[in-house]
Amino acid sequence: MVYAFGEIHRQVEQEESFENKTEDEINSFISEVAKDFLNDSLDALGDSLTSRRETQSKIWKYWGSTFNLFDFYIASNLDIASMYRESVLKTDSCLDLRFVVLTQLHAKSVLVLREIQALIEAGYPDGAITRWRTLHELAVCSCVIFESEKSARYYLLSEHIKNAKGAKCYSDHASKLNHEPYTESELESIASLKAVALKELGDDYNSNSDYFWAMPFLLEKGYKGNRPNLYDLEVKVCLDHYRPYFTLACEKIHAPSKSNYANLAISGHDRPGLVVGPSHYGYETPIDLAMLSSLIILSKFIFLFPTLDSSIFLKMISLVQEKVLESAFETKC
Repeated sequence: MVYAFGEIHRQVEQEESFENKTEDEINSFISEVAKDFLNDSLDALGDSLTSRRETQSKIWKYWGSTFNLFDFYIASNLDIASMYRESVLKTDSCLDLRFVVLTQLHAKSVLVLREIQALIEAGYPDGAITRWRTLHELAVCSCVIFESEKSARYYLLSEHIKNAKGAKCYSDHASKLNHEPYTESELESIASLKAVALKELGDDYNSNSDYFWAMPFLLEKGYKGNRPNLYDLEVKVCLDHYRPYFTLACEKIHAPSKSNYANLAISGHDRPGLVVGPSHYGYETPIDLAMLSSLIILSKFIFLFPTLDSSIFLKMISLVQEKVLESAFETKC
């Protein structure tokens, strides 16, 4: 839309056409002009689609090879995990709660990888690194679960605590949102499951910590607090060196005072500006981080009950990772 903002207001002031208008007449005028702008904008949708396609074509011209290899990496990650899962399900090992939780975490990691892929291919590297933030958390949690079956049990039980907390939040705001509130029967069922979970989690369970489920693991590692956070877990599983990237990703999720905080999308520009659309730059960092974290998750999953196959397939996907990075940095150069 091309328009000199304020022009309508200036024209109306010059004509003095609003002096004797009623509020309804003014609102009617505003609605009619707004509809005209909308119709003109809708008529130009075809041009917008063409422009988007041209931008995508330019991005793929340079990054297509890397994008295709990254897609192969994600597909291979899922295929390996699926084959491993099918094998374990045929044994009694599938009853190990660590296997149950790691299956969930790995599945979530593949979904997040696909979301990162979608953002990268659309030209949004900074959006992609914000989704990596979730992948990093999944990697940290996978490391904890791998080492502690009791933490895996706590992890599954904590769902009922979070459900009760979410139900209360929803109930507090349902009427203002014009939503149907929970019925008394539904609330009683949620509260009952919470009570059963708390019997095992104990009276010391701290619902103000999203990571209290990891206490069995943390206590074994010498943790002295009662309200663990993600950083506490990062330190104990030796992944705290990713904290600078995690902080960077957090800055992009929240509302920082610095508008272009280490913006990946303008990494190839001499003159920084406010980014409002797709970019040709900055893909190598989110791709690299995504593969690093997802490899940690995959390795914890397929080495829970390791075989020679586990080593072979982890080596294979590590080689794929190298090819993706080679392609990415060649494109950057």
